Amino acid sequence: MDVLRENQEMCLPIFSFSHYFDNSTNVPVHTHPATELIYQAGGQCTVTIGKEKFLCTPGDLLVIPPETAHNQVSDGPVKTVFVTAVIDARLLSSRTRLIHFGNDPWTPRLMNMIQEMSREVRYELCGGVLYSLVRHIAQFERDQEFGTRNRIVTRAIKLIEANFNRPLNTKLIARSVGVSESYLRAVFLREKKISIFLFLQNYRMAHARRLLQQPYCDIKEVAFQCGYPDAGYFARQFKKIHLCSPTEFRFKLQTRPEFDLRL
Repeated sequence: MDVLRENQEMCLPIFSFSHYFDNSTNVPVHTHPATELIYQAGGQCTVTIGKEKFLCTPGDLLVIPPETAHNQVSDGPVKTVFVTAVIDARLLSSRTRLIHFGNDPWTPRLMNMIQEMSREVRYELCGGVLYSLVRHIAQFERDQEFGTRNRIVTRAIKLIEANFNRPLNTKLIARSVGVSESYLRAVFLREKKISIFLFLQNYRMAHARRLLQQPYCDIKEVAFQCGYPDAGYFARQFKKIHLCSPTEFRFKLQTRPEFDLRL
């Protein structure tokens, strides 16, 4: 018990069991007292967990929480490697999910090492490799999430750059990049350290400052070309940021050569 308590305090996973499945028979409904990691090494099968069905193909890893009923229906010959372990949520979430590792070489290598050590009753060696496996899975998911966030933010910025002069808001941008508005707000703020609303507004205002250099472009036209159909609203937003109206800003540009256009 002291060893288990120490491992839990150190956030180390506790190995339970490992084996492999290498035939075409189906696996009936069952549960495990610990988190189960199932790696699809070959063939194809469908794992049913509650009302959800997961189609597993080579390179996939399925995470199943403790005491969660599931079964496996094989589509021909199937080879899977599975590991059950008590895993601290600080290391890896045990929520149900399918992770696509593709051609990643480390996941199958570590899974097979644990399975072989377990088969040879070398349980004292399983813990270290299991810890490496869990850390690898967690890092893989973080890298995937970072890549996804980066792609979403990049697409949102490109959309703003191409359409800032049209009626555009966060809801429309989120719909265009295929995510919820709340998720887009959170991801954009996390990655750019500025809200997407302020980013759009700043982009429009930068364009407005350039247009105000042109003496024959009236304020209504400036507002329209910056995506503000209401010139009054544009003027209020402009003054809130620049502490002067668009007309006053233009006057300063004409009378004060040293006036900083980047304000």
